[in-house]
Amino acid sequence: MPLLFGLAACSQTPPPAREAGGNVPLAGSYVDLSHDYAEDSIFWPTAEGFRLEKVSDGINEKGYYYAANNFSGAEHGGTHLDAPIHFAQGHASVDQVPLSQLIGPAVVVDVSAKAASNADYQVSVDDLTAWEKANGPIDQTMMVLFRTDFSKRWPDAATYMGTTERGDAAVAKLHFPGIAPGAARWLADRKVKAIGIDTASIDYGQRTGRCMGSISLRSRTWRISISCRRRAPRCSRCR
Repeated sequence: MPLLFGLAACSQTPPPAREAGGNVPLAGSYVDLSHDYAEDSIFWPTAEGFRLEKVSDGINEKGYYYAANNFSGAEHGGTHLDAPIHFAQGHASVDQVPLSQLIGPAVVVDVSAKAASNADYQVSVDDLTAWEKANGPIDQTMMVLFRTDFSKRWPDAATYMGTTERGDAAVAKLHFPGIAPGAARWLADRKVKAIGIDTASIDYGQRTGRCMGSISLRSRTWRISISCRRRAPRCSRCR
């Protein structure tokens, strides 16, 4: 299913204290990180793209205005959530992911400078430990978002995916950053709530063999793919 993902970003002060028996909205600015679905939305080369069929947009035979549309497309395209079942048989589907796991503080690991010079860059354990050294530990209460700035290339498939070709043969021509196997295991061991990235997959475009997505999803971590429309915030910690 598509996901409209937002978070309260870059708060300079901690959120207000929770009053007994009450809920307090998160402090800071809310940032919508999702892409719109449109004819030029980018999908995996073997997946069905987004289609919008206009059913009605005008005065109908009964004399009143009526608007309605049909839409379709592959579930793993655009900004979307990958539930654990995507690569782990018997694990949770989207409707079974607890709401509590979809809400929480996020950290932004910025690897955009490295990705700018290497479209096949893979986020490493060193990137994660360097972030911790500068900002503090990453733990199971957090979501981890990776900023590659490939979102700036959307919706140009040639620069975002590495190819505009479609079909099975196009998969071998994909070039975009992702998460290295060691970093995926590191995140799974930390049991983070979620991971997100502004590319087509958490696995880099030139992956071969087993997907690193299966490592994270078997750990019951859900993923946000192609999550950044205006890019993840520059702050290191976001509430």
